[in-house]
Amino acid sequence: MTAGTPSAAPQATAQRLRILCLHGYTQNANVFRSRLAVMRKDLKNIAVFGEFVSAPHVVPKEEIPPVASAASVDLNAPVDEMGPRTWWRPFTLPSKLEDSIAEVTEIWSKASPPFDGILGFSQGATMAALVLPSLDPPPRFSIHCSGFFPHDPAHGAMLAALPTVPSLHVMGRSDAWVPPARSEALRAMFKDPQTMVHDGGHFIPTNATHRRTYKEFVGQFTNSAPLDSGEAETQ
Repeated sequence: MTAGTPSAAPQATAQRLRILCLHGYTQNANVFRSRLAVMRKDLKNIAVFGEFVSAPHVVPKEEIPPVASAASVDLNAPVDEMGPRTWWRPFTLPSKLEDSIAEVTEIWSKASPPFDGILGFSQGATMAALVLPSLDPPPRFSIHCSGFFPHDPAHGAMLAALPTVPSLHVMGRSDAWVPPARSEALRAMFKDPQTMVHDGGHFIPTNATHRRTYKEFVGQFTNSAPLDSGEAETQ
């Protein structure tokens, strides 16, 4: 640098938010990563989907329910070598939910850099709510897609201890697997929740309007400018 020439100002580096992701019943981490491809690409400038966790419990073949009446659900779709997983066993006792809470809590607490938010789909969306009181540090936000208030009274009682966390709840008017009323019952447990209702069934919607909502919701928690639009997601 020539003497007397002022040095260039350092270029600010944007810090992307990190999101922990919890899959739905009979899915696993790899399946859910694939299902979130559109959202991951659309939010790549402001967020990294930092880790996809597989639930600790394998779903026995005899416990996979028929889905003929559940629009947009294919619980019998092939999965990889991880097999179909569940956060708790909805058809047998004990439910083993505590094992899942312990696993997610440990992953959350040991993350470096730490996670900023948590996202779940279907059973994973409910799991994201059930684990919220155990997460330290608490998340800055949570996203619950096709979540539901649990049938098990013991699980439902856990939601009374929910911390105050900004949340987005996504539900489908035509969801035959998780009726909107059950999603609404979960949403009602949160303080000042944001809601996005779509006309479809049991899936995470990703048309232009929905993508804008995700971007606006997640974007409010970043304290830095967006990355250059040409930067590819590394996760």
